[in-house]
Amino acid sequence: MDVEADPDPAGAPAASDDALRPSGSAGSGPDLDAPYVDNSGLDGSDLDDSGLDDMDLPSPGLPVPRWLGVVFLLVAVLTLGWVVELWVTLPYRDVSAHYRLAWAGFDAMLACMLARTGWLAWRGYDHVELPAVSAATLLVVDMWFDVVTSSTPKDRWLAIASAVLVEIPLAALCLWIARNAERVRRERLTWALRVDPRSLRR
Repeated sequence: MDVEADPDPAGAPAASDDALRPSGSAGSGPDLDAPYVDNSGLDGSDLDDSGLDDMDLPSPGLPVPRWLGVVFLLVAVLTLGWVVELWVTLPYRDVSAHYRLAWAGFDAMLACMLARTGWLAWRGYDHVELPAVSAATLLVVDMWFDVVTSSTPKDRWLAIASAVLVEIPLAALCLWIARNAERVRRERLTWALRVDPRSLRR
């Protein structure tokens, strides 16, 4: 009579969770205590693609369809024509019925973008670049209209000083945040490509 072998014989050592994890790691991710290594200069030639050759991955393709590029270029050309139209037809002076609401609303939007940037930066999220770029754009717009809409020489000099000391440095910092976040995103992708996906399965 055939006897089936016991799949878990008594006395056999059980495999621990650590034995099923990737070598050199006590957890399921990168070693957060390891020293920082700047990989920004990697060109991808030294990436280990072991474990990726047998994976049928679709091409990521373009970020957006190419026809959208043509559409936005045409819109830019039409906008230049609108700029000429405004320059010729608009009066030199005008009185706005909602001047206070316009500036208060604009600065409220700017405050929201700055707060969103600060929150995502504090949490360490790499998509902080999105509100950072938005905040930089709003700061430049704020600087421009502060200067060109000043009604007195004193207000104009105050606006210029604010632009030099506040808006321009803060906009530059926001752009640096966006650039650095993109660099970190690329380094995370580099790390992901260097790891064999099969070694992360448990």
